[in-house]
Amino acid sequence: MFDQGLNARDMVNRGIGIEVDRDETDGSFTGRDIAKGLQLVMVEKELGEELRCTGQEYKRIFGDEEMNQRCVTRFLEYLSNNT
Repeated sequence: MFDQGLNARDMVNRGIGIEVDRDETDGSFTGRDIAKGLQLVMVEKELGEELRCTGQEYKRIFGDEEMNQRCVTRFLEYLSNNT
């Protein structure tokens, strides 16, 4: 719960998300704010296209279970051999 804001900002910085407009006094947002963000990503030509392309690149990497398993195995081997 407490890291959601940090994760969201990280996704924005990586070019795979946008930040939803929020009320500056309490950080809340409305359904209209969500709809505005969705429209920006799904309909807006320039920014939306860029986000979708970047998202597809990440999907190829993180959606490859075999590659992810190899990375985890190598990481565990590294830890085992170097600690």
